[in-house]
Amino acid sequence: MADVKLELYDPTGAEEVTQSFAPRLADLNGKTIGLLSDGLFQAHRTFPLIQGLLQKRFPKARIIPFNEFGVGRAEMENEQTMARVVEKGCDAVITGNAA
Repeated sequence: MADVKLELYDPTGAEEVTQSFAPRLADLNGKTIGLLSDGLFQAHRTFPLIQGLLQKRFPKARIIPFNEFGVGRAEMENEQTMARVVEKGCDAVITGNAA
């Protein structure tokens, strides 16, 4: 029986990382945090919970609710939304949420 050679391809479309993320903030107290929703998993239920947990842990943080920005992936990625993030003085954003 002859040897068989198999070539496997990763179907996930992996991408090369060319830019690293911004450094993590040491503390969220005194920071402004924007919540951005991709609209895919019940943001109206989960983001208020996330906001409450953040405010409990970081009482001096200012949280901007997701509904003050556009909702949906296209909204998350457009220049107007990014301008609103800057305008509102966000030091950090939480994007999306998952089950």
